Amino acid sequence: MLETIFIHRLFICGPSLASISLLQTVSLLKVTIVIYALKPISY
Repeated sequence: MLETIFIHRLFICGPSLASISLLQTVSLLKVTIVIYALKPISY
């Protein structure tokens, strides 16, 4: 019983964790792009 519950949780949590990490990487890319865009203005 416990094993099946754990597997179900893994299937539910796996995709959500992946999407969260994807969102984090996208936000990091956006931040780096903004920094590179603002660098010429700072100089």
